[in-house]
Amino acid sequence: MAVASYDGIKINNLFHEYVAGKPILKGIDIDIDEPGIIAIIGPSGTGKSTLLRCINRLNDPTSGEILFEGEDLTKLKGQELRKQRRHIGMVFQEYNLVERLTVIENVLSGRLDT
Repeated sequence: MAVASYDGIKINNLFHEYVAGKPILKGIDIDIDEPGIIAIIGPSGTGKSTLLRCINRLNDPTSGEILFEGEDLTKLKGQELRKQRRHIGMVFQEYNLVERLTVIENVLSGRLDT
């Protein structure tokens, strides 16, 4: 039985601006080379959600690289991007949750293959 390798997530010099000239993310560098649970913590308004939205490409970075399993997510479009998103999970903050569903149902609904 073969064990899948893990190439991790590497973010190089990531910038994101909602308004030109006013970056929310400024030169972020992250290297996660071991599988596990990672926490991103900080005060409200410091870019935590923006960082996660850039990783899953709900927001397009202004510049920089996001390498996931060796592939630069910032260069993907269409079907290739959807294919990689199947390997990236995100639980949205409360306004995106479906009230009539349980927590586990909300989490698993992100696994639907769209």
